[in-house]
Amino acid sequence: MLIIVNAAPIGSNIAVYAQRLGLDSSYAVQMVCLSTLLSLITLPVMLSLATALGFA
Repeated sequence: MLIIVNAAPIGSNIAVYAQRLGLDSSYAVQMVCLSTLLSLITLPVMLSLATALGFA
Protein backbone atom coordinates (compact mmCIF):
# COMPACT_ATOMS: atom_id res chain seq x y z
CA MET A 1 0.00 0.00 0.00
CA LEU A 2 2.81 2.43 0.79
CA ILE A 3 4.30 1.87 -2.66
CA ILE A 4 1.06 2.90 -4.34
CA VAL A 5 0.58 5.92 -2.07
CA ASN A 6 4.13 7.16 -2.65
CA ALA A 7 3.88 6.76 -6.44
CA ALA A 8 0.45 8.40 -6.73
CA PRO A 9 -0.07 12.06 -7.62
CA ILE A 10 -0.67 14.72 -5.00
CA GLY A 11 -4.25 15.54 -4.19
CA SER A 12 -6.14 17.82 -6.53
CA ASN A 13 -7.76 19.63 -3.61
CA ILE A 14 -4.43 21.37 -2.92
CA ALA A 15 -5.35 23.96 -5.58
CA VAL A 16 -8.62 24.68 -3.76
CA TYR A 17 -6.80 25.15 -0.45
CA ALA A 18 -4.26 27.46 -2.09
CA GLN A 19 -7.02 29.58 -3.58
CA ARG A 20 -8.94 29.81 -0.31
CA LEU A 21 -5.81 30.80 1.60
CA GLY A 22 -4.92 33.47 -0.95
CA LEU A 23 -1.83 31.67 -2.22
CA ASP A 24 -0.70 31.07 -5.80
CA SER A 25 -3.41 28.67 -6.97
CA SER A 26 -2.17 28.59 -10.59
CA TYR A 27 1.17 27.23 -9.36
CA ALA A 28 -0.67 24.64 -7.28
CA VAL A 29 -2.65 23.54 -10.34
CA GLN A 30 0.59 23.21 -12.33
CA MET A 31 2.10 21.01 -9.61
CA VAL A 32 -1.01 18.80 -9.51
CA CYS A 33 -0.80 18.34 -13.29
CA LEU A 34 2.92 17.64 -13.17
CA SER A 35 2.59 15.09 -10.37
CA THR A 36 -0.25 13.37 -12.24
CA LEU A 37 1.86 13.09 -15.38
CA LEU A 38 4.86 11.82 -13.42
CA SER A 39 2.71 9.25 -11.64
CA LEU A 40 1.87 7.74 -15.02
CA ILE A 41 5.53 6.74 -15.15
CA THR A 42 6.33 6.03 -11.51
CA LEU A 43 3.27 3.97 -10.60
CA PRO A 44 3.84 1.16 -13.15
CA VAL A 45 7.57 1.16 -12.37
CA MET A 46 6.98 0.89 -8.62
CA LEU A 47 4.37 -1.84 -9.03
CA SER A 48 6.69 -3.82 -11.32
CA LEU A 49 9.50 -3.44 -8.81
CA ALA A 50 7.26 -4.55 -5.95
CA THR A 51 6.18 -7.60 -7.96
CA ALA A 52 9.79 -8.45 -8.85
CA LEU A 53 10.82 -8.22 -5.20
CA GLY A 54 7.87 -10.34 -4.06
CA PHE A 55 5.95 -7.63 -2.21
CA ALA A 56 2.84 -7.85 -4.39
